[in-house]
Amino acid sequence: MTIDEIYKKEEISVRSYHVCKYNELNSISDLKKYYYKNKSFEKLRNCGRKSNEELIELCNKYRDEFLANRELEIKKENSLKNIISNLTRIQREVINSFILVNTNSLSVRSKNAISLHLKRNFRIKNFAEKIFFNSVDIKHWKNIGAKSIPEIELYISTIRDFVKEVSESNEERKLISLKNNFLIQRTFSISKIPKEVLETESIFLLVDFLLNQNALFDKTQTTIIKNALKLYQNQEELSLDEIAEKVNLTRERVRQIRKLCIDNLFNKLLFIQNFDDDLHQKYGLDIENHHLEIE
Repeated sequence: MTIDEIYKKEEISVRSYHVCKYNELNSISDLKKYYYKNKSFEKLRNCGRKSNEELIELCNKYRDEFLANRELEIKKENSLKNIISNLTRIQREVINSFILVNTNSLSVRSKNAISLHLKRNFRIKNFAEKIFFNSVDIKHWKNIGAKSIPEIELYISTIRDFVKEVSESNEERKLISLKNNFLIQRTFSISKIPKEVLETESIFLLVDFLLNQNALFDKTQTTIIKNALKLYQNQEELSLDEIAEKVNLTRERVRQIRKLCIDNLFNKLLFIQNFDDDLHQKYGLDIENHHLEIE
């Protein structure tokens, strides 16, 4: 029940009502949480002895309602803890990608508040510990503004619902498709993605698709990089003069673009760290190195 409803029923004085509204205690649940933690309301701004007594009396009056709601919250929390503890690797990866997608879609202020609260660790385990199972109210987070609270509450609710949805599916192919879809859309904003790309676990098939979609570079840059580097088996590398003729640019300009693309390629491909966690075992790729060793 909200404080506004209590006030309309004339169960609270004007002074106590304004104390609640000023301190953002907008419901019986908010009042009970504060009272449970602080044992009184005396420390609230503008709260005198009479208001303190009135608010304590109000809490006691609605004690059963609060306890029932609290018991329901605990049951839901325990259920969610059980769900998260039993997630498979691929389920966690899908959820991690979803969290990143939704975080990046937030306003700058909300995104910064979330990033600070999570210390930039967006994996579901940390997300659950810091947000789902943390008793700290959103309005008490660091650098959180009043305008960001509704957006962040919706963001958290969306992720909570998605965790439950993913936990109910054990089809690995469907989960891989979900994960790749979120990852590609988040990184490259490509809406139409072929089924074979979504369901693949091959980083090479994905990179090939992105190259052909001009997602990594623009059309001219892609043509230059695909012809200047030996990317495919049995591919013939063209000289700078041959590439220059193909894209209708000077040899020097092609050389500059090739260098620029190669310099940026590492950053362009950082997303594969999220695409597959086991790059070393599958492909012999060590993402901690600044170069690839080919045997």
